[in-house]
Amino acid sequence: MWRSTAQVVRRAVVSMWAVGMLLATAGWFGDRHGYWSDKPFTTNLVSSLTGAMFGIPVALMVIQRISGRQATHAESRFLAGQAAAVAEALHGTAVAMAKGDERRSRELEEELRKASAALRDLARHRQGPGWTGMSGLVNRYELYLVDPDQYGVLLDRAARQVARLNVIRVRAQEIGAPWVEHLEDIRLPDTDAARFGAWRADLSAIPPGSTRSAAESQVARTRAVLAAGIHEIGDINKLVVDTFLTAGTLRTIAEGP
Repeated sequence: MWRSTAQVVRRAVVSMWAVGMLLATAGWFGDRHGYWSDKPFTTNLVSSLTGAMFGIPVALMVIQRISGRQATHAESRFLAGQAAAVAEALHGTAVAMAKGDERRSRELEEELRKASAALRDLARHRQGPGWTGMSGLVNRYELYLVDPDQYGVLLDRAARQVARLNVIRVRAQEIGAPWVEHLEDIRLPDTDAARFGAWRADLSAIPPGSTRSAAESQVARTRAVLAAGIHEIGDINKLVVDTFLTAGTLRTIAEGP
C-alpha cells in the first residue's frame, strides 16, 4: 500500500505521524509528572489530536487505494469500449477483404485445401483427381475475392486500425487491465497488395485440364500457388473471426456492471 501511495500523501502521512509521536511523547511525560490531572478538557483534546495524527494518515492511504482502484476500473471499461469500437471497425474491414461474405471466403479456403491435398496425392502416386475441375475453382475465386487495388486500400485501413488497437493495448497493460490478452490474437494478413495480385495471376494461369499427364514441375508450381492462397485467404478468415470474437468480448466488458 505504501509504495502505491502518491508522493504528496506520503509526505503528509510522515508529517502527521511525526506530530503524533511528539504529542504522544508529551502526553506520556505529562502523565508521569501529573500535568494533566487538573486539565480534563486539555487532556481530551490532546488525546484526540494524538489519535487523529495516527488514524487520519491510515484513512488517507486506504481512501486513495480505493479511489485509485475505482479510477482504474473506470478507465479499463472506457478503454475496453474504445478497443471494442476499433475491433468492430476492423472486423468490417476484414469482411470487406472477404468481399462481404465470410462464409464464401471460408468455403474458398476449404476448396483450396482440398485441391492442394489432391495434388499431394497425385505427386505421390501419379493418380487421383489432381486439378481436374480447377477451372471451376478459378471462376469461383473471381467472385469471392476483392481485386488487388481494393485489397491494398483495405489493408492500409486495417493497418491504421491495428495501430490504434496497439495504442490502447499499451495503456491497458500499464493499468493492468485483465482483458488486454484478447488483443494479442489480432494479426493482419502478411501479404501486401502486390503479392496478393501476383497470387491471383498465378492462380488464373493454372491449366484446367487433367493432371495425370502433367509434368511434375507443373504439379509442384500449382501446389505452391495453392499453398500461397491457403495462407493468404486463411489470414483474412482468421482476422474476420478474431476481430468478431474480440469486439464482442470487449463490448461485454465495457457495458458490464
